[in-house]
Amino acid sequence: MDFLAQELIDKIIDHIPGEHMRSCSLVAKRWRRRSQQRLFSIVLFAFYDFARWEINIPQDTDGIPSYVHHVRFNHLPPRLEPGTLSRVLKFFPSLVSLEFDQTKLPPPAELAVPLSLGEFGNGITRLILIRVYGPFDVITSFVFSLPNLKELVMTDVEFEPGGSPPIVPDASRRGPLELFMVQGQRIPCNALALWKLASRRLLLNPSVERMELLIGASSETIELLTLRGMSPARQAGDDPSPVYLPPFPSLTSIRVEVVGSSLADPFLGLLSSICSAPELSSVTFSFNRPWAIPSEYVSSGGWNAVDNWLARMAAARARAGVGLKVVLARWPEANPSWERYFPCFREAGGELSREAHEYGYRPIGQ
Repeated sequence: MDFLAQELIDKIIDHIPGEHMRSCSLVAKRWRRRSQQRLFSIVLFAFYDFARWEINIPQDTDGIPSYVHHVRFNHLPPRLEPGTLSRVLKFFPSLVSLEFDQTKLPPPAELAVPLSLGEFGNGITRLILIRVYGPFDVITSFVFSLPNLKELVMTDVEFEPGGSPPIVPDASRRGPLELFMVQGQRIPCNALALWKLASRRLLLNPSVERMELLIGASSETIELLTLRGMSPARQAGDDPSPVYLPPFPSLTSIRVEVVGSSLADPFLGLLSSICSAPELSSVTFSFNRPWAIPSEYVSSGGWNAVDNWLARMAAARARAGVGLKVVLARWPEANPSWERYFPCFREAGGELSREAHEYGYRPIGQ
């Protein structure tokens, strides 16, 4: 019965024969356990919950606490009793996903040190930080102290000034990070330091086959960036010291979602590093404001940089015997002059297509 689906257990209970009534208690007990596992899989802690948890946190972690796999903390009070959050997390031994929403993280001694000592967090593979704020060292110490973290999602995370160097445990304990996503309207510049540190301290996954970048740029800062495959980015004027990028030997396609009206030069450098993958054959640019792209880039000459970069990539691919296809998505249907935006790329032998619908592509001019 332990391996039966919930629907099948319900059917058995509804049609159990009278002569087998002795088995009803066993079936009901297991059905109740399965129902509890589903009911308590996700637990939300809001501000008012901690008034009770600070007074008396249960010590028994058997039964229902072991069914909890995802815990979300929403609007935590700014000042908690020391050790409160650690005790709450240790109460759920089967956690695999942890989420903080609109919360200021406690100091490193509250979370990072117990994590690094292995007191809890070994099973956590997914960490979600939404509108979280705190010193840079607190947030990074917490992130890097989860030894089995696979997915890191950060939305509108605000790094406060000050703090000490992050507490970073030995990276040899860590497996590869498969998803790294940072998004928000205005990501502060010191978030770039997080990506640089992550590139050195989090083992990357070189076997990724598909990569997605969600890019928005202004003259001041990176606004929105999503990276699959965990590759760091840098901003114009930032420290030009090289960062480690894996070779991505299995990467065959990359899709760049451009949020805004420009592709800044630093992104071209980032793409150049990623696009050195030997098996890469397709790059898709998708613009959420395509009507602004041609006029701005043609008038400023900025689009020439994109065209020249693509031409160099196509020439390098041609020498290696691999073709490079560039696909344009969400561009105006009425614009007939596609070729004039990519003369160098087309001359270098690159294939230019436009995304006609979600099921395929059509070559430009057809």
